[in-house]
Amino acid sequence: MALRRQDWKYLQIVTLKSLRAFFVAVQAIIQELEQCLYAMISNKNNQSYQLGKDAYLQFSCYPKNWKHKNTEQKIKNLFKGSISDGSEGSIYYEVQIDDKNKISGNITLPKERDDKKLSGGAVAGIVIGLIFLIGSVVAIGIVVMIAVRRKNLLQINNSGQESQLLIAHKHEQYT
Repeated sequence: MALRRQDWKYLQIVTLKSLRAFFVAVQAIIQELEQCLYAMISNKNNQSYQLGKDAYLQFSCYPKNWKHKNTEQKIKNLFKGSISDGSEGSIYYEVQIDDKNKISGNITLPKERDDKKLSGGAVAGIVIGLIFLIGSVVAIGIVVMIAVRRKNLLQINNSGQESQLLIAHKHEQYT
């Protein structure tokens, strides 16, 4: 369901926050927007409770090829690939059908994934993992040192040097 050129000329953008994909779409078709009022006015999403909208769209004339049931889908297509940090209903649209009737609604854009930041739990997990890794390396080192020492003692015992030294030492004490 792609929008045709005549659909775009009825688009009036009153309020718009930064919507990356939408700006890309607007830049691609800006030359075709001959009779469209494109105004960027204050952002309604700067409220402390973040109940505002990222965009407010107003179609002053109802496009002839639009139907009541496909209006929302046509408007959703404008924002395909867009993301928002806004709340539910981040896009508000209004389509004037005639002097008395209009269609209005809200569209919720998907939230931006924040892959760049690590959460507190992830940082804690990394720290605990590093502590466990360092502790394991130290424990393995201690076990290896004990095993090597024990092996050296066994070699001395097996060669009989220690028992001969003890016997010689005993004889010296009693003589």
